[in-house]
Amino acid sequence: MNLLIYEKSEKLGKEIYATAMKSNLFYQIRCGQSGSLFSKMEDLHPHLIVVAIELIREDIPYRLNRLSAMYPGCAFLVTGGMENYTSLLAALRSGAVSFILRPFAEISIHTALQNAVARILTMPPETSEEIGFEQAESQAELHRIKAEKLLFSMINTDNPSVFLYRDLCSFAPEYNSYHQCRVWILAAEHLPLYSMTEGSGLASSALARLMNNLMMQNHAGVAISGLKSSGEFSLFFFQDLDNSDALCRSICMEVRNLTGLLLHVGLGPVKKFPEEVQASADIARIHAKSFNLLKPSPSTITRCDPRYKTLPYNFSRLEQNLYAALLTGNSSTIRHQAHDFTATIIEQEFLCIRQMERLRLIYHGMRTNWIESFRVLYAEAAQELYSPAFVFRLPYDETGAFSADLFEQYLTDDLMAVSRFILALSAPSRLDKHFLQSVHEYVYKNYTEDLSLKQLAQQFSVSPNYLSSAFKKKYNISLLNYIHELRLTQAKELLGDPSLSIQDVSHAVGFSDAKYFSRLFQKKEGISPREYRKNLLEGTQGL
Repeated sequence: MNLLIYEKSEKLGKEIYATAMKSNLFYQIRCGQSGSLFSKMEDLHPHLIVVAIELIREDIPYRLNRLSAMYPGCAFLVTGGMENYTSLLAALRSGAVSFILRPFAEISIHTALQNAVARILTMPPETSEEIGFEQAESQAELHRIKAEKLLFSMINTDNPSVFLYRDLCSFAPEYNSYHQCRVWILAAEHLPLYSMTEGSGLASSALARLMNNLMMQNHAGVAISGLKSSGEFSLFFFQDLDNSDALCRSICMEVRNLTGLLLHVGLGPVKKFPEEVQASADIARIHAKSFNLLKPSPSTITRCDPRYKTLPYNFSRLEQNLYAALLTGNSSTIRHQAHDFTATIIEQEFLCIRQMERLRLIYHGMRTNWIESFRVLYAEAAQELYSPAFVFRLPYDETGAFSADLFEQYLTDDLMAVSRFILALSAPSRLDKHFLQSVHEYVYKNYTEDLSLKQLAQQFSVSPNYLSSAFKKKYNISLLNYIHELRLTQAKELLGDPSLSIQDVSHAVGFSDAKYFSRLFQKKEGISPREYRKNLLEGTQGL
């Protein structure tokens, strides 16, 4: 079924387009520009047109009739705001199937599209002479949907499949030629169900459409069910049965690349179709729901077991060892502890996807506690540093199988990142106890240079805020004022040399701006540098 969208702005058109793409209702979707409302798009053959009421409200019956003439056999949805309510009602009286109010909500768009499609598919059939191209295509879509439902019923009912098969062939005669099949069961409990079932179930529809398209592209099979209440999808392989394992794996990897979802799949054996289709599905379902990550089954794409929701070991000792390792900052120590941690995790001889997901959450909690405890201790330093990104990912290789080596590598990389962050925060405490004395001595030796708080903080690997507050707390003077005192004291000595100008003295003690030097000197001594020199020289001459 094809959809054509005419909205008054590109932004509004994209909102409808995005929801329609996820709805699994249309083969082709296009957005026309408002200026080309009455331009023919003969290559699309739309079954449904969504049009903004602003584009037709001048003479609604005439405009809808003209659109009907351009696109015979299609239905219309109109959009508008509450200010257009009268016009929207007029459009309904003129034959529009429904309307969508602005501002748009995804659920209202989806519901309106779904109702419109249902209206189109349930139109009373006409005689074969009167059926046009558009209606014939709609009937084919209706047959496809009914065929999928019948196939789905074959693996979820105790009734003899022969009657379902008879109805199936009446809608889709091509199934007469199939004598064998394999059933794939996808255990959807392991997908993010909060997004798969919320609202109108758009996420599940999008995944269903994606996998069905991939099956058809690979000429592997045809039928895919929607999300069941028991939490599973199912696909049927009819062609290339010898290669169906590889096809199944390639489809899983394509879905993972496009959506980030790691599918957990059981693949049944080749069985007679339709007599033994349920037997193939039953075996596939067992594989889909009882896997061990560490002991792969040949008929499994990825392995998991939803029964194991907790981890079978205590984490207190493991956490202590990891924490002690990252505090050392030594990469060899961290790698060694990550290796021991990995060995402990997999020594149980059983590990499932639920356990891995829970392990990741537990580790994230430990990691957060480590970081936040140091952020509290070194709050001022923490203002200058960002927490390290969480790089501990679920460890699956390019085939979708669990990899202990990747697990260990991801853990090591993340521990190293946390270690660098914590040690950067606590840098002063790691230096000798005379850390601030070192700063004090450095400034005393280099105060005539171009010093700044930022430059000194970088010199001693701390944040500017931490250095400033720690220095003042120890010496009862800010770092900047200490630098100024050193410079002004030296300036007093240099002002006794009449061969040096005030600017020369300013530059000699580290001030780049002579006016700024004069203001500071005046503020501290109560007289200007020039007056100080005059008094100094007069006193010398009197002696």
